Amino acid sequence: MGRLFLIVAALILLFFFLRSGKFDRITVVLSGDPVVVWSWDTIKNRGVIVRIPKDTRIEAVRGYGIYPVSSLWELGKLNNDSTLLADSIGVALGIPVSWYVGPTSLPPFSSRGTIGRITTSIPTNIPLRIWLQLVRIQSNMTPINTVSLDLSESSGLKKMTLPDGSESIEIDTVKLDTLIGNEFEDIRVRQEAIPLGVYNTTTMPTLGGRMARVVSHLGGNVVIVGNSTHEVSQTCQLTGKSNALSSVTITFLARQLGCSVVSNFEGNLDEQVDIILFVGRPLLHQLP
Repeated sequence: MGRLFLIVAALILLFFFLRSGKFDRITVVLSGDPVVVWSWDTIKNRGVIVRIPKDTRIEAVRGYGIYPVSSLWELGKLNNDSTLLADSIGVALGIPVSWYVGPTSLPPFSSRGTIGRITTSIPTNIPLRIWLQLVRIQSNMTPINTVSLDLSESSGLKKMTLPDGSESIEIDTVKLDTLIGNEFEDIRVRQEAIPLGVYNTTTMPTLGGRMARVVSHLGGNVVIVGNSTHEVSQTCQLTGKSNALSSVTITFLARQLGCSVVSNFEGNLDEQVDIILFVGRPLLHQLP
């Protein structure tokens, strides 16, 4: 009787453990051949898998230069920069990538992989509660609820000739954005369709456009991209009109992008938008 009680208690604890801190979207990059981006929308119960050929060259964040995606994991290890692969892939694809799984012979998000996660033999930054959630999600993935995108020259990549005459494969942003479409968007954000402005507060001219691309991929209705003298000490800051502050859009973007939310903004808001996202100087250190 006592043993049965312990089993039931353990199952109840596991249930609440899995339920707590549930994310709207979980996106993981897995280092390997190919490099795989694995993303699951917990609201729509729909997944996206993006496979990137290992020799695809992208610009690594934080000023490392251009490298094949297969080299980024080791480059990060050499420089004690564990999130280099995830951050670089996220910028290249224009989506937030919070989690990573390093090279491993164990199948991730399986019973064997979970043992490896618990014993820390799998290099990852995924908390155990999210890992267990991913194990449950993967068991429910089917071709019906999961879209598979394999990048190639005809879909998301382009061939480039280097100065020495050799050829390389790189990401074609226009092709890639067409391929991705609305696969990473949050349907609640898209349905709210709140007019949103992205304002760059830094001296890097392209920063606002880069953030606008990410917000659009997540379903945000970006109508203005501009510059601002407003000072932001964080990576990004969200504010808006009173009717928009309680919206799903603000909550979702703050969670996905790590933005702070200011409810008593003292500046002037553009009449065309209900939400403003200010891009701050700390983001400069996250980009190429």
